[in-house]
Amino acid sequence: VPDNTRFYYKKLPGVKSLRIVPNTSHYSIKDITEESLVPFINRFQSKKTLPQVFGIIHHNLLTVYFSEVPVKVVRWTADNPNARDFRYACGIRYHPLTIDIPITNRISITLNEPETGWEATYIEATFDDGYIATTQVYITPDDKYPQIAPPSVNAACQTLPGRGLGEN
Repeated sequence: VPDNTRFYYKKLPGVKSLRIVPNTSHYSIKDITEESLVPFINRFQSKKTLPQVFGIIHHNLLTVYFSEVPVKVVRWTADNPNARDFRYACGIRYHPLTIDIPITNRISITLNEPETGWEATYIEATFDDGYIATTQVYITPDDKYPQIAPPSVNAACQTLPGRGLGEN
């Protein structure tokens, strides 16, 4: 589940940075590894701190704070009318919306709450050295969960038994 980071991310010790990559399978994530590591290593070698991107949500208003002014901000959203499932293997795709660069190192956006199904949203910030960091994924509605297993589009999109959904 893409929003599981809310359960553990803050508890991870040390300096950390999150990057969610849209529309990518587990196998093809390696294609962006170099793109991600080069700015990270450059910052590490020059002892420059990692940019912090974090969100605070109140009702459906998400306020995102940036420790550095980003050069690009993108809101990524994906909809699933049938399941609280946003896996690439299930045919779900995130769509980008470029947001104006904030003057105050923060932005506020309203999270949509679809009439049917769920919507996943996260914010991606690119910094002047190419470093990319994201917020966690926020799913709306946050208090509604499926009562049955999601439909299986293909073998890669099946739900594992034993989780209380769709057990035989």
